[in-house]
Amino acid sequence: MSYHQKNVAVSLCSGLIVLTLYSIIVIRLYYDGRFDGPGAHWLVGWSPFAMFTGGIALTIVLHILSTIYRTVRKQEEEPFITDERDKMIELKGLRFSFFAFCIFFLAVMGALALNLMGPYTVLLFVVGGLYVAGISGEIVKLVLYRRDA
Repeated sequence: MSYHQKNVAVSLCSGLIVLTLYSIIVIRLYYDGRFDGPGAHWLVGWSPFAMFTGGIALTIVLHILSTIYRTVRKQEEEPFITDERDKMIELKGLRFSFFAFCIFFLAVMGALALNLMGPYTVLLFVVGGLYVAGISGEIVKLVLYRRDA
């Protein structure tokens, strides 16, 4: 695997870990009825903040550990060279993420319009959709790197 593929794989792993933990916690809170009480607005506002800060911290830690592991294992640093192919793969992954989020957002807004979800639930789904879109973009980048290798 190239340097860029390894970084994409680490980002994908951290995104999956954060999304899984966020989903477990939010589903548990939802079934406990915590989004219906008087403190629901605080809880809904705090959970995305916690997810994003935790996700950023986890991604940084995993990238540092991955770099240390690769450096110790190979006894040399891998060159960090970005060419046009890497930039195109990055843009294609970003475009796919944006497209996936737009579809997800329209579906959630349709559910809100049809009164299938409450406003707090919609906000939590939109935040989760951001992570799902990011993960889908990372998967596209990984596939493109593997296809071009």
